Amino acid sequence: MNLPCDYNAIFKDRVIIIGGVGRSGTTILGKIIDSMHPVVYLMEPAILKYMPMVCKSPFVAGGFLGTIFEDYIAPAICKKYKTFRRFDVMDWIKANNPVFIIKSNELQPQLEDIVKLFDGVKYIEIIRNGINVVDSSLNERGWFKDDYQQIDFHIDGVPYYIFEGDRRLWPKWNPATRAACNWRTLLNYLQKETPILRYENLKNSFQAIVSELPGHVTVTNETFDLIASVHPEKQSGITMDDIEQPERSLFVYKMKELGYL
Repeated sequence: MNLPCDYNAIFKDRVIIIGGVGRSGTTILGKIIDSMHPVVYLMEPAILKYMPMVCKSPFVAGGFLGTIFEDYIAPAICKKYKTFRRFDVMDWIKANNPVFIIKSNELQPQLEDIVKLFDGVKYIEIIRNGINVVDSSLNERGWFKDDYQQIDFHIDGVPYYIFEGDRRLWPKWNPATRAACNWRTLLNYLQKETPILRYENLKNSFQAIVSELPGHVTVTNETFDLIASVHPEKQSGITMDDIEQPERSLFVYKMKELGYL
């Protein structure tokens, strides 16, 4: 198969992945960076779900990168920067040296695959107090309830990245315990060298955000407006008592490790 261009070269040293547990602030962080220039932003492209299978074959991986570029990146450039033809897109990339920002939750178990797929990729994690993540997951999204499990996860109703011992307990747990296990499990996948931003500090983290981006990226007035719009944390309606054992002890340990207790 002959590809239209060298997609590996197009993506090389351009990709920054924004990851985090759902309800941790990935969306607002993505919007903040998307307001900068020259940034091309993808919000949760569904195609990334196939990444583990793709990375097993360099041949397939090349086609996968081509699909991401032609079906996601190029249209995003056309929409944001008002280019209309493919060669205009390619000229714009050469002239502006853009950064490709991809925001997607629950990618922590696939970090090894991400590194294989995108040469020179950078991964940034945003974290949030686990109790507030549990509260927001349940009360703002209705996640981790029995009916949600059957719709949104695999046939057994458990996220694929949950470890075997917890998988057996998952169906018996209440929603708060499932949400707590989900938060803890995903953060346990993180590597020590992963850059971390905290949702609680996001409003005062302008320099920390910019420091993770290439030096030629510039901010706009919209950037400051979005940072100012970050909501302060509210008192959680969830307490540690809502999380069942043995998960509660593991959850508390992770909260202490991350400085939330």
